[in-house]
Amino acid sequence: MWKRATATLKSSLSLHITNEGSKYNAFHCHRFISGSPLHFQ
Repeated sequence: MWKRATATLKSSLSLHITNEGSKYNAFHCHRFISGSPLHFQ
């Protein structure tokens, strides 16, 4: 389950990096990271 979530998170982050204007995605990634047991900084 968490492997799948991590893969989704990684693709979301790389998507955000390629689309710098996407503040909405950045906010959602941050919310997802903060709310998950896999809290990286």
